Amino acid sequence: MSRRVVLGLATGAAVLVGLLTGAGKATVLELLAPADMRGNPNDLIAVNTPASEISAALPLAVRRITPWPTWGLTPERTRYAGIRLEPPFKVAWTVHAGAMIELPPALGYGRLYFGTHAGRFIASSTRTGAIVWSRKLRHCIAAAPELADGIAYVSVMGPAPCRPHQEGDRGGLIALNANTGRSLWMFHTGVVESSPLLAAGLLYVASYTSRSSSSIIAIDARTHRVRWSFRAHSKIAGSLALHAGVVYVGSYGSRVYALDAFTGKPHWITTVDPGVLADFGSSGFYATPAIAYGHVYIGDLDGREIALDDVTGKVLWERQIGGRIYSSNAVYRRTVYVGSLEGHALRALDAATGDTRWTFKANGPIIGSPTVLGSLVYFSTLAHTTYAVDALTGGLVWTFPDGAYSPVVADLHRLYLVGLGRIYGLLPAPLA
Repeated sequence: MSRRVVLGLATGAAVLVGLLTGAGKATVLELLAPADMRGNPNDLIAVNTPASEISAALPLAVRRITPWPTWGLTPERTRYAGIRLEPPFKVAWTVHAGAMIELPPALGYGRLYFGTHAGRFIASSTRTGAIVWSRKLRHCIAAAPELADGIAYVSVMGPAPCRPHQEGDRGGLIALNANTGRSLWMFHTGVVESSPLLAAGLLYVASYTSRSSSSIIAIDARTHRVRWSFRAHSKIAGSLALHAGVVYVGSYGSRVYALDAFTGKPHWITTVDPGVLADFGSSGFYATPAIAYGHVYIGDLDGREIALDDVTGKVLWERQIGGRIYSSNAVYRRTVYVGSLEGHALRALDAATGDTRWTFKANGPIIGSPTVLGSLVYFSTLAHTTYAVDALTGGLVWTFPDGAYSPVVADLHRLYLVGLGRIYGLLPAPLA
């Protein structure tokens, strides 16, 4: 993908503020856009629909072995799977992990793989829920693992149990034998809160040592050595998304980075002007971007959902939704689904324009990411309820009395729902 220099925006002032030195040079944009900026309704017409919507999210051979290998299911992190498991559900089994599970498991080899805030990493049977093996990694785990080639790649933060970040905390990436749990290798770096992503033999993570310093790293999965590293001058807690040879990630410094996946050189870096919440210590990006329809979708801590052009970094639309956004997006049928910490609502936005299609009022704040399975959107609230609503209308279909963060993953047979320190294996229940 060639680099493009963007000199202006159609609906606001955009000024070229300089060239960044580091792994490469890229245009940096300061964006002074209005709170709401509507996108062009025709922007998506000429752009290919994501592969996950055309057929199944992953090739059949992959789905049989590792049906949910990574956080968000695909490298684009769109959180959509064409799996039609319809509620109501019955609980077939429950795994008690003994500590908080922040992100859902990866699924593969007939097992669920997940970590806890107490530093325990667990592999349990998808059929029975029985724990097959577990490891005490002595590090806080607040990310989902990556599965590939019989290996579970686990991001780790500072010491377990999880605590607020302190200067000097160290973490890294640990590779475990997925069958036995045996440690294969560890890459030591700063705190790694982002879930790893594997593509073309490279593992992508972001690490940080403070609020003012992070590294975006590509690690060779075979040699365990750094292929490239890019320094960002702010904290990065979210995960990287990948599409067409470019990795994308947001930072607390209100920047979104698009880096060449093979060299680390920037294609573009877009800086969004901090909003009103910045005065209260909340600004920038915590969420992981989702890539679809030629757009990069990401919400910020100032309560704005933003769509950028994936080639140029130009802001295509913004929508103020009224609350800090920690939730990463799900994307399905030209709709972007997002929740916020305030407002107690899940919103469905038009992927081309940012217009609101529907709003579902929930019983508590939404901090985790929604997931679309079949035609239903699943999400959880901090009031410990998981919802399933119709993806097209927002109508309520089903609820479950547990959950807090990102709620579900699935294979062709079961829905796996993350509660407070528990994972439930759910089977479709026949209607009475």
